[in-house]
Amino acid sequence: EHREIQRTILGVIAGCAPPTFIRAICAIIDFIYQAQSPVHTTSSVATMVDMLKEFHEEKDVILMKGARKGKKGPLKHFWIPKLELMQNFACSIK
Repeated sequence: EHREIQRTILGVIAGCAPPTFIRAICAIIDFIYQAQSPVHTTSSVATMVDMLKEFHEEKDVILMKGARKGKKGPLKHFWIPKLELMQNFACSIK
């Protein structure tokens, strides 16, 4: 289900979401796809670091638009354990 969402989300939001929102979504999707590579090089890790950095620079617009939702409605934070763990991926690979 998550993979299907990743495949279609950009087509769904294109034209109706602000450019910063689209950049944030693109960055995290690109990161997720790159992370699935069976082999990582210094260059690919650096690219992934840049993707994650771009996501974090742009993610506030996702909260501002109310697109981060929990069971009780929109959330005002980005505390996602898996997202926090991604911060240390580069050290784990090296």
